[in-house]
Amino acid sequence: RHTCLNEPFTGDKLKACASCYCFVCDGKQSDCKQWAQHCEASDTDPRWITERNNFKRGAARQKRREEDAQPENVRARREERAEREEDQQREEAHTAEHGEGGNADEEVEDLFQEYVPQTTFSGIRPHPTVAFETTSLSFVRTPTLDVTGLHLAALVAEGSDSPSERTLSSLQMETVALATARHEQTLAGTDISGAFFLGDGPGVGKGRQVA
Repeated sequence: RHTCLNEPFTGDKLKACASCYCFVCDGKQSDCKQWAQHCEASDTDPRWITERNNFKRGAARQKRREEDAQPENVRARREERAEREEDQQREEAHTAEHGEGGNADEEVEDLFQEYVPQTTFSGIRPHPTVAFETTSLSFVRTPTLDVTGLHLAALVAEGSDSPSERTLSSLQMETVALATARHEQTLAGTDISGAFFLGDGPGVGKGRQVA
């Protein structure tokens, strides 16, 4: 109504043309049951915007109630409730047989595998905690390295007088070896060293590896 060109909103607001709609009800003016009040509504007044939103929410709730009252919907809801009860009974039976968290443990086993370093150094201590990787990644092998050809003597050899001597675990040492091997390579046709992305998770020791 407030944008009508045939009956300007600045005049008698009760008057409306055949094309006018009620801003609150979002329907034809002729169908509005509260036109005496709604004729004042416009999209610039916060009060009427709130009224419009409340009306739309109420209409949506009424529509859901009417749909829920249909016989086929009542039957569908009963079937859904029966399925939920069956699922709950199966879960309770499984918990009684296997204890709490049985399914969760099995899912974790399926998703993750313990990681074992594939590049080894003699005399290097194992990592103090267990590390995991996703099962899908466990099928990917790291590049095979000739560790004797890498410049890592100060990290692994006794008597090197290096403050870093034997301070890395086997897991950390593998990462350093892979990064070193990559840095000692150059990009094709250039003298630019290759890059290495360190994506270890929390607790592996990324700071120590970088140092």
